[in-house]
Amino acid sequence: MKRITLLVLSTFFCVCSFAAITHGSKEGVGGQEEASVPALVRFKAYATIWTAPVIDYRYWDIAQNKWVEFASVGAMRKVSVIDNSPYVIWEYDIDQDAYTLAERANAELQIRIGQGNRVLSTQYVTAPTYNDSVLYTASNIPAQTVTENNTNYTMGYLYKMTWNDPDFHKYYASLEGKSGYELRRAVTDIIGDPSVISYGALRSAYKLTDVRSDGSMWDMYSNCGGTYYDPAGESGGVEECSAGYNREHSLPKSWWKHVDTAPLKMYSDIVHVIPTNSTINSARGAYPYSEIANPTTTYGNGSKAGNSSYPGYTNSAFDPADAYKGDLARIYFYMTICYPKANYTQSTFTTSAGSIIFTFDTINDFTAMGRSLLMKWHRNDVVSDKEHIRNDGVQSFQGNRNPFVDIPQLAEYFWGKKQGKPFYFDPSKEPVEPEQPCADIDYSEAFTNTFGKFNILNMVGTKTWINDATYGAKINGNGTNVESWLISPMFNFSKKKNAVITFEQAINYCSNADALKTNHTLWISKDYDYNPAEATWEPLTFSAMPTGTSWTFKANTINIPQSYLTDSIHIAFKYLSTTTLASVWEIRKFVLKAECSESAVEEHYDNVTCIFTDNNGIVIQKLQPATIAVYDLLGRCCFHSSKNYESTVHIPVDAGIYCVRIDNTTYKVIK
Repeated sequence: MKRITLLVLSTFFCVCSFAAITHGSKEGVGGQEEASVPALVRFKAYATIWTAPVIDYRYWDIAQNKWVEFASVGAMRKVSVIDNSPYVIWEYDIDQDAYTLAERANAELQIRIGQGNRVLSTQYVTAPTYNDSVLYTASNIPAQTVTENNTNYTMGYLYKMTWNDPDFHKYYASLEGKSGYELRRAVTDIIGDPSVISYGALRSAYKLTDVRSDGSMWDMYSNCGGTYYDPAGESGGVEECSAGYNREHSLPKSWWKHVDTAPLKMYSDIVHVIPTNSTINSARGAYPYSEIANPTTTYGNGSKAGNSSYPGYTNSAFDPADAYKGDLARIYFYMTICYPKANYTQSTFTTSAGSIIFTFDTINDFTAMGRSLLMKWHRNDVVSDKEHIRNDGVQSFQGNRNPFVDIPQLAEYFWGKKQGKPFYFDPSKEPVEPEQPCADIDYSEAFTNTFGKFNILNMVGTKTWINDATYGAKINGNGTNVESWLISPMFNFSKKKNAVITFEQAINYCSNADALKTNHTLWISKDYDYNPAEATWEPLTFSAMPTGTSWTFKANTINIPQSYLTDSIHIAFKYLSTTTLASVWEIRKFVLKAECSESAVEEHYDNVTCIFTDNNGIVIQKLQPATIAVYDLLGRCCFHSSKNYESTVHIPVDAGIYCVRIDNTTYKVIK
């Protein structure tokens, strides 16, 4: 298990923000390594209390059998004021002479930071290694009280937080080049098995990890403010701040059947156990996170309670404010990877809410809805300064970090657009994927016993598609408002030609000619990813529309438009009904076929963007003025045009092999 070693002097630690300042040996001009620099000590503390901190250091001289303290005390220099934060960072360079003297005495160098009568830590702590830098932070947990100029101050402790790793490349170095399960296991090895504090200690921990710059509690569910035991008051139109705060399991403990007599580490993992006002915490309950279009209650910061409107779940849910949707998504990402063997679908909640978001086989993962919802939130609500500061605090308490806060793009390698690809801090290092061999598509679904790889999503209503042993996929709105989609798996149409869909359909109880066309439609999309409402769809026209008043099946043959034969696509049947018009729609014998197109451009040609074939012949797109000639294998000229000024040229030819000559360059094309 890889983990940062922390210097622990107390149960409590303070939130810390890394100053992105490099230090130590580095490459200079021409790749030459610059001269070494002294060890850099960084110190972060409250600006209202620490205005001129100083540092002193010592070493144990074996020969003299005593501690040798340096005569001079160094004043630390202020280097940064953290935005929207009460903290300031100071620095001090430890002179090399100090290390030399300590080495001669065969002893380690120690440091202590203080100001006036306030001294952090009751003892010295180990100094950073030479040519390295360490960030320390001051706790505001009282150790003892001192009085200066009739003002009482509380002394804290000094904690070591990290080393010179502002981009976390050292901390996450083992991830480089890994993909798939190996990448997941590498992340678990880094962050798994954290040294969590007790559930009771979380109350005090929140004073450090979840406090706003004005000192009030930072609650992602409300604007209640105040302190843990004393909320500030009402947050909006709802009297939501009448009670104190709770330690909220953002991933409800009932989802993994937790019992207090056998607490697990995740029970008090501060990454997902967050402070929330108890009134709103009760409203959230153990309902899953989702999006709610028509809330029953809206709280002061925009959080909502009500029925989910996100595809895949229509029951009670909790919709957090937009400003924190990404925060909570990244918390769920962490919980999935940190505790891979935890089964979050064992819900004791009546609606089995955990299984709405999670699945479990040998390890946990997300349902299609969970992945879509959380990745959407993760992408739309980027990592904030609040999350960075909280992540530093998490590390100070339990020794690990949330990697999806430090490296937001990492989520794409697990649940997004880079699944299966190796991870690199520098995306330019990602290997170019080898071109896949072209293959025909021949896919079919009878829909009589199963939907196969098709997916059903009900956007409105509860009536849905069913399988009929004779009539295939069948849906009946039965006098209710329904919007239900029957969506195909993804088909890769790259390098394809002659793509054709065939199926049979029958429609009854729809005598309205307009409704017949609008309530039974077929669509195609290049960007569908779970939620139909968030994709771009183009309608496909039926070749044979049923009468709408009989059970007679009509056979349909639909050619996929040429513009889609370079992309990965989905096909979808969309059904609509109302309380006054609800038909029965039946679909069976769905078949999709496409031929591999080996048409190729053997050389790059500056005047040509693309040469490909379609059902009718050869297509040359975005052609600049050029002379074009096409010959068959017998040398016969099939087409000739001089100085053609069209942006696209269509050349009708039969199946075969052709030589296409554009000015002085020749291409081989297979139709």
